[in-house]
Amino acid sequence: MTKRFEADYDVAVCGGGAAGVAAAIGAAKAGAKVCLVEKYGFLGGAATTSQVYAYCGLFQQGVEPKRAVAGVAAEVTDELKTHGLDGEAYRSETTGNWIVLLDGEVLKFALDNLVRSYGIDVKLHTRVASVARTADRLEAITLAGMGGRTRVAAEAFVDASGDANLAMLAGVPFQIGDGEGKLQALTMPIRIGGIDRDLRIDRAALQAAIARYNGKGAYPIQRTDGGSSSGCPCRTTCGG
Repeated sequence: MTKRFEADYDVAVCGGGAAGVAAAIGAAKAGAKVCLVEKYGFLGGAATTSQVYAYCGLFQQGVEPKRAVAGVAAEVTDELKTHGLDGEAYRSETTGNWIVLLDGEVLKFALDNLVRSYGIDVKLHTRVASVARTADRLEAITLAGMGGRTRVAAEAFVDASGDANLAMLAGVPFQIGDGEGKLQALTMPIRIGGIDRDLRIDRAALQAAIARYNGKGAYPIQRTDGGSSSGCPCRTTCGG
């Protein structure tokens, strides 16, 4: 008689960005024992690693915001409100989209609180190094973290890594870029400290500088509107 392999978790989620956190919380709400793996030292994905300080797509376009996505997204925005952020729909000055403005440091704390409240086992500073599979079934993953390597077995796996890391290691077919092999434009925000809060940022000058660079630069900047923010990063005007 073959002994059934007993999993360490019901669900293992690779990637702690917005999609990974939502998948992990959704699984936990359904009663699953969940492991959430994140290569950085905090959750949040692009919002916290790349300063993309807006959640887009939670509201439909129109004169007034109409919620299109609730569920875990609503729980996240509610948690943000408890830590001082507005959490409500804000109309982007550049696109007209209704977005939720963020502060990366507040978001890190809010996501930590949420996943902890659902008993999710979070493994930070950890990458998926290899996988173990039998035929077409994925059985376990080997995680490489600051404390060494560990083997995690699960009944189901979710690849929310953003770069198809788990899919690649598992040998699952995937596509790089669009049908022509083109990738999404880079996000290139920077943070500069020590600026007087009363200083006016000359957006037209930023746009002109970008135009000059794009005239002869080897890697043209795709976003040319010169978005900037001052003071609290959650009051961004970068668009979205």
